[in-house]
Amino acid sequence: MKKYIVFTILLSILLACEEQQTAKPVISDPAQQYQPQQTDYDDYKKDPFKTPLAKDCKDECTRGQKQCVGEYYQTCGNFNEDSCIEWSPVFPCDPGKTCQQNECVSKTLSSVTSCGNIDANTCDERNKPYYCANGNYIQNCLICSCPDCYTCREDGTCQEVIGCTLQINATQNVTPSNITPNVTQCISRNCTEKNIQCGQTTDGCGNTLHCGTCMTGQCVTGQCTQTTDTAISACRTITQPGDYTLTRNIAGSQNHCVHIQNTRDVTLNCQGYSITGGVDHRASGLVLTNVSNFEIRDCAVYTSNLNEVWTYIVQIINSRQGIIQENQFGNHLASVIDVRNTSNLQILRNSINASYQQTNSDNNRIENNWFNPALLRNMTGPCVVISITGSSNSVARNVIDGKSNGIFDWQNNIGFDDGVCLQDSSRDIIEDNTISNVWDCGIETLGLISDAEINRNTIVNTGHCGIGAWHWSSWRNNDVKNNYVDDSPSLFDFFRDYGLRPGETTYYFEDNYFEGNRLTNPETNSAFPARPAQFNLDTNGVRVSSIQGERLVAPQQMQFANNVLRNNVFTGPTFPLLKPHYAFVDGGGNTCQQSTEQGYPIQCS
Repeated sequence: MKKYIVFTILLSILLACEEQQTAKPVISDPAQQYQPQQTDYDDYKKDPFKTPLAKDCKDECTRGQKQCVGEYYQTCGNFNEDSCIEWSPVFPCDPGKTCQQNECVSKTLSSVTSCGNIDANTCDERNKPYYCANGNYIQNCLICSCPDCYTCREDGTCQEVIGCTLQINATQNVTPSNITPNVTQCISRNCTEKNIQCGQTTDGCGNTLHCGTCMTGQCVTGQCTQTTDTAISACRTITQPGDYTLTRNIAGSQNHCVHIQNTRDVTLNCQGYSITGGVDHRASGLVLTNVSNFEIRDCAVYTSNLNEVWTYIVQIINSRQGIIQENQFGNHLASVIDVRNTSNLQILRNSINASYQQTNSDNNRIENNWFNPALLRNMTGPCVVISITGSSNSVARNVIDGKSNGIFDWQNNIGFDDGVCLQDSSRDIIEDNTISNVWDCGIETLGLISDAEINRNTIVNTGHCGIGAWHWSSWRNNDVKNNYVDDSPSLFDFFRDYGLRPGETTYYFEDNYFEGNRLTNPETNSAFPARPAQFNLDTNGVRVSSIQGERLVAPQQMQFANNVLRNNVFTGPTFPLLKPHYAFVDGGGNTCQQSTEQGYPIQCS
C-alpha cells in the first residue's frame, strides 16, 4: 500500500474549506487527489532529478559555503526551483554574534587605544561606540551609539541587552535593511540554544537552567568530555554520543540511510554532502528516534523513491532538545518532514523543498526557513507547515510558497491548500511569516485553538481567505494583529463545520482580539465572491463528520462573547459579515462599508 500522510486532520483538509451553501464531494481515496496526471508523471520519470520548471542555469557558489553580508550571513544551497545552487536569503547570526570572515563569531567591543586611520573627532562605525578624540579612542555611545544588542549607559559605555535577538522582517526579498534587532523584552534561551550539554547555567533572564548529566565522561564547562569523533562514509545506525561528520554523499539501497536512536549528545555535520533514503516506500534519508541534545547541520537530505509521493525524507520521533539548522531537505514530488512526540526542537535557517508536519509536540521553533516544496504541476496537497495537538510552538519569520495559482477550483486545485495550519493547540505563535500562492487560506486552524498569537504575517495570492477556521472550529483568547492580506477574496472567514467530537461539550468563539489587520486588492473567484470578512458563527455545524460519537451542535452549546474588532481595514464591496451581533465588540477605528442591519455591532469609517 502506498504511503500517504496519515493523521487525524487529513479528513478535514481533503474536504477543504467549503462555501457555506456548497458541499464538496468527499474523496475517499487520497490517491484520487494527490496522484499527478499521467502525462506529467510520465514526463517526470524520464528525468526525475529535473523538476518541470527547471531551466538552464549555472552554480553561483559551492554547496555549504558561507559569506558575510554586513554582520549577517548567507549559505550556499538550492533555494529556488531550478537545479543549480545559489546564495540563500540573508540570515542573522545567533544572539550576541556577528559575521566575520564568513563565520558567526561572538560580538566583542573594540579594545584599541589609538585612532589609527580614523579621522579625528569621528565615530568608528565598525567598532561602535568608540570615538576618536585627541588621537585616542574613547567609548562614547552618547555620540556614536552602540552595536545591535547593546544599550547605552549614562557614562557613555555600552551594556549588553540580556536576551536580545535579531529578527528578519516579513518580506519576500530579504536584505540587510529588512533585518532589525528586537530588544523590547528579555527572551530566555534554553540549554540547547546556549550549547550547554550538562550542569547548570542561566537562561539570560535571571533564571537557572538545569541541563542534565553526561551519560559517559565528565561535565566540563557545560560539555560532556568523552565523545566520539567519527567520520561517516556509508549509511549506518548511530547509538553512541559523538561528533559525526559526513565525508561523502551516501545513499541507502532499501531502507533508512542514517538512523540515530536511543542516545544523546549527538552532532551530525554533513559538510554539504547528501543523505538519500532507500527505494522502499517507508525509507527516509534521516531518522532520529529517542534522541536528546542533538544537532543536524549542513546536510542535504533526499529520497530515492521516485515512484512515490508524500514520502518521509526526515523523521524525528520521541526526541527532545535538538537543533536542525542550515540544511537542505527534499528533491522531488511531495516529500515530508515528519516530527512526532518531540519537544524543544529548533528548525532554523533551512532550505526546505518539502512540507513539514508535527504531532503531539511542544515548545518547538520553526523559524527563519525557506519553504519551497516541490510539486508537479497538477498535484495538490494540504498544508505546507502543520502542527497538530501541541502547545507553545512557534512558526516565525519563514518564507512559505504554496506553489498554487491562488485560484479555488473544486475540480482543478493545484499546489497547497494552506500555508500554515494548527489543530487543537494552545499558546502557539505564528508571526512575521511571508505566505504566498495557496488555493485556500494563508493560515487555517482546526479544532480548539486557545491563547495563540497570530501577528504581522504577510499573506499574498490566496483562493479563499487570509486567516480562517471552520472544521470543528473553536477559538478562545487568541490575538490576531497587524496581518496584511493581499489578492484574496476575504481577510477572515470563521464558521463551524461539523459537530461536537467525543469529549467536546461547547463550541466557543470568545475573548478573541482582532486589531490592525488589513485587506487590499480583494479578489473574486467562482467559489468565493469578494467579502472583506465573514464571521458566520451561528448558522453552521449542521452536519457531522465520520468521527464516531460526534453529534450536532445545539444552540445552548454555543458560547460567543467579547470578540473585539479594532483598527482593521476591511476593503471590499460590502460590509463584514458579523453574526451573531452580540458576539462582537467595537474597538473603534475600523475601515469598512457600513451595514444597515439593525444592531450591527461595529461603526465603520
